[in-house]
Amino acid sequence: ARKKIVFERQIAIASLLMFLGILGILRGFYSLSLSDGFGILFWPAGIVVLTLGIILFNRKVLLVENRQLIFYPYFFGKKVVDLSDLMTVDNRGNKTIFQFTGNRKVEINRFEIASSSRDDFQHWINQLKK
Repeated sequence: ARKKIVFERQIAIASLLMFLGILGILRGFYSLSLSDGFGILFWPAGIVVLTLGIILFNRKVLLVENRQLIFYPYFFGKKVVDLSDLMTVDNRGNKTIFQFTGNRKVEINRFEIASSSRDDFQHWINQLKK
């Protein structure tokens, strides 16, 4: 049986970006309706910010599947590492640092993880340390 563990991203930043994007789009169209030239700058910037918020809203922080750790940075790409390459896991302040063979390292800020999953994340980290 395949075991799949997912740690979702905190939605506050994504929600804020989406809200600011919508405000930018509305401000841009409002300025354009008043024949204000700055409107042409606001609505495309609003679309970009809204798009980034949507992307962030749909991305998880970490997926564990088939003995692989898949880390998803904020916006683009992913890092796939075999769990057998894991050397150490350290908690330093608000960060969890995964050290792998070949001097590879991944840092996860625990504030990135949804508050409902933080206890599960810490429990999983404690299991890895055993």
